[in-house]
Amino acid sequence: MIKYRKGYDIDYIRLIEMFTEAGSDVETDNFKDLVQMVENSALVLTAWDFDYMVGFVQVEFDGKNALIRNVVVDSEYRDKDICKNMIDKVLTCYPGSKFTLKDDTKDDLLYESLGFKPDENSAGLYYKF
Repeated sequence: MIKYRKGYDIDYIRLIEMFTEAGSDVETDNFKDLVQMVENSALVLTAWDFDYMVGFVQVEFDGKNALIRNVVVDSEYRDKDICKNMIDKVLTCYPGSKFTLKDDTKDDLLYESLGFKPDENSAGLYYKF
């Protein structure tokens, strides 16, 4: 059973593995910078299969606008709606906010099913107002 956790207590080794597997452009060579990226987030949400981290998303928030970044899910768990559930949980944390989702996987169908619209001018950006 997948459990979701808010907070900065994450498995950084798994996070690096998931970023690498996903082909993310997040710099994972400098551990200190990676920790700082996570800890400077307004919200970090992770998905866990017992003690094994299988999903991660971070959010930046300025009081009105939320930027959802670095949505990654372990490839063996992608058919379990973890990405959808994590984004749904983020949306409920910031009701009434404008959302921008930055993701290079271009999972348009998933994001559109959650009410996001692709930005015609910027690849990998999706909006929800």
